[in-house]
Amino acid sequence: MRRKTRKTILLPFLILALLIAMGAVAYGAGGWVSTEGGWAYDKSGNGELKEDGWGSISNEAGDNLYYYFSNKLALSGWQEIDGYTFYFNEDGEPPYLYQNRTAPDGSYLGADGVLVEDTSYAFIMESQLK
Repeated sequence: MRRKTRKTILLPFLILALLIAMGAVAYGAGGWVSTEGGWAYDKSGNGELKEDGWGSISNEAGDNLYYYFSNKLALSGWQEIDGYTFYFNEDGEPPYLYQNRTAPDGSYLGADGVLVEDTSYAFIMESQLK
C-alpha cells in the first residue's frame, strides 16, 4: 500500500485556496457577482441570488446602498419603478441608487432617490433666506 505524503495531502487544499483567491470559486461570505447580463448579489455565497425588489447592502464604509433587482440583476441607469424615476450608477461597479445628488445629465435626485422634476423651489427658498 502506498503511503500518502504531506505533499499529496496538501495539494488539493492549495489548489482550492488558489482558485478562491482568483475568484473562480464564489462560495462563502456572499457578495457581488458580475454576469453577462449585469450585476447580481449572491446573498449567502452559495449561488442564492437576491430576488426582485429593493435591497439594502452595506459597503466597507458601513453605508447602506439601495438597489432594485429585476430578474435577479441589479438595475442601472434611469429606471421607472412604481411610477417614480430613479437613477442607478452605470460606471462598471455594482449599480447603487443616487440619493441627494446630481445625476450625470445634471438632473437632481432627492433623499429618497426619486427624480426631482422641479428644483426651482430650492432656488426661491435660498434667495429668500439671504
